[in-house]
Amino acid sequence: MIAVARLRVEFVPTYKTYRYLVTLLLLLPLLVIYVQLQHNTEQIPGSMLPISRHSSCKPSTRKFIVVTTINYPTESVKKLASLEGWCLIVVGDTKTPEDWAWPNCTYLSLEKQAALGYKTLEHVPENHYSRKNIGYLYAIQQGAEVIYETDDDNLLTGSGIPILKNPELDLFIFPDSDSEFQNSTKNQMCNHVLNIYDYFGHPTIWPRGIPLACLASKLRPPAGVPHTFTTNVSQNGVLAKRCRIGVEQGLANGDPDLDAIFRLTRIPAGEPISILFNPETPIIGLADGTFSPYNSQNTVYHRYIS
Repeated sequence: MIAVARLRVEFVPTYKTYRYLVTLLLLLPLLVIYVQLQHNTEQIPGSMLPISRHSSCKPSTRKFIVVTTINYPTESVKKLASLEGWCLIVVGDTKTPEDWAWPNCTYLSLEKQAALGYKTLEHVPENHYSRKNIGYLYAIQQGAEVIYETDDDNLLTGSGIPILKNPELDLFIFPDSDSEFQNSTKNQMCNHVLNIYDYFGHPTIWPRGIPLACLASKLRPPAGVPHTFTTNVSQNGVLAKRCRIGVEQGLANGDPDLDAIFRLTRIPAGEPISILFNPETPIIGLADGTFSPYNSQNTVYHRYIS
């Protein structure tokens, strides 16, 4: 017969043991949460890393500039990157140089864009201007209060971005009466259309987006500055009113946003376009119901527009 010896260990819990076990049970959920947060931050596509690790912008920045480019840094981009208090976001594409870089810029290559995990990436094609939308979303996610959009070949004429310091201000609104708007029919669409280039001194050109049938629209702002009349009788007058501005559209001298019909019929082949708008024309706001297209060459968006 072979005897088998078994060692028996008895565990007698003490008060100190219970205290350790209770502490461990209390800490375990916190440990799980910490591990989950680490996993979400480092592993899941689309989670935004802290701005100090993912961007050249200061965490306190609330004013952003968004451009897209397929070129090495242009003079415009270099100037935008030097502006104090702004964060420049440059959105790349397939034709953008792989070694693109410039100080004080946050450059989003295609790889970095994909890592952001935005669902809209599924609908934004490569080699397309619409990739600029990725820059807007990135700025919004970083807490943008103001977004300025322009192109890498548009050079600021002044030392900074001419943004209104107080978006709530007294402003001339055109037109001063909406009675014709309210009573107009679908066939009277042109009663709503305004050629803003006319107001700034060029009645014979028009921005891209205006219906060609409305080029002879009777909706024309008053000429002459400053405006000294603010009646509610004539639709074509102006009205001084307290406003809250959501979009600021600036003009572009030289080669502004003109449609293909204008370029094909009004400009001799091979001749450059050189248009200068009247810088003395006062700022004007457009009343509800007015249609006037704007572009992305020189545009400021305020957060509360949404």
